[in-house]
Amino acid sequence: MAFLDFSQDDRLYPLWHLAAYWGMRRGELIGLERPDLSIARRRLEVRHSQPDDEDETDDVKSAASDRFVVFDQTTAEVLSAWLKRQLEERVAWGEGWTDSGRVLTYEDGRAVRPDYVTRRFGMLVGRYQACCRKHRDGWSVEKIARRHRITTDLVRLAVNGPELPPVRFHNLRHGSATMLLAAGVPMKVVSDVLGHASESFTSDVYTVVAEELAEQAAASIAAFVPRRNRTTTACSISGGSGPSETTKGAHAYRMNSLVRVAEDRGFEPRMGLHPNRISSAAP
Repeated sequence: MAFLDFSQDDRLYPLWHLAAYWGMRRGELIGLERPDLSIARRRLEVRHSQPDDEDETDDVKSAASDRFVVFDQTTAEVLSAWLKRQLEERVAWGEGWTDSGRVLTYEDGRAVRPDYVTRRFGMLVGRYQACCRKHRDGWSVEKIARRHRITTDLVRLAVNGPELPPVRFHNLRHGSATMLLAAGVPMKVVSDVLGHASESFTSDVYTVVAEELAEQAAASIAAFVPRRNRTTTACSISGGSGPSETTKGAHAYRMNSLVRVAEDRGFEPRMGLHPNRISSAAP
């Protein structure tokens, strides 16, 4: 999505990435402890959460929230680079570094505060929106970059991308669910990844998305199922090489429609990335 591309150089990018791809809650992200993460196995266990007004973690709010997430190779690379950076910061701080045991920390090792995550997210979204607004007002890319002290490449990402609607950090979790459903991940798996109490709860929350996807599936099936007067389909069944133009059109229609479902909610798929199917099964 556009926000991830824009925030790729932010120090807390791994936090934004996990929230957007895997729908983890704010307290779960900053409460994630190092023993609960295995990059080699591409798994993390969500066991703790940090409440808004406390410095220590607590157990997650329900049995369903205590879960495993099996993540993709891109996420593994993001987290690997983060841990390397964290080690470099630990060396630089020396005795001043605090071993909080958390995966996501400040530069000095202290656990990140929940309100800081919210403020930082709001700042990044505001900067993205400001770049778009100033560009509409006639500012050059270079002038915008100097004003916000960012690279011209980041400014171009914003002004050439979709405009972000007013969003909260929690919207990343909703965006994750929407994209997983649009990618064809079963509702039960999406429910497990998000840590919902039941599949029916997930279905109720995202019923509009599910209905739109069902409509697109129905349209695809109608375009795909052969009829007597469809000679191209008949030829393909009787031994023609490759899919028919009708079949290709149905697939293209379905994929474009699914992407629009996500875009209508203010989330833009990242170019060149294709999320793998995931499983929430415990090891």
